[in-house]
Amino acid sequence: MKASFSFQVATLIDRSEGDGVAATWFQGMNPQLGDQSSARVLHKDRTDEAIVRVLGAAKGLVCDAPSVADTARKLLYS
Repeated sequence: MKASFSFQVATLIDRSEGDGVAATWFQGMNPQLGDQSSARVLHKDRTDEAIVRVLGAAKGLVCDAPSVADTARKLLYS
């Protein structure tokens, strides 16, 4: 599931920000993820909450909307 999710997030970022941006984004430190990379969060935390956090960070990059993680969390747990 995480491989499919990661591919979808990478596609979203690359389509929005340009080819190759997703690879850098997955490896770089992200303040929305406690200064951890998205790849590290997904590797260490195998919960739906990790997916919600990474999706929120990706949407924040693409949409400049840091509150998307809260919205995704509400949708997931409602």
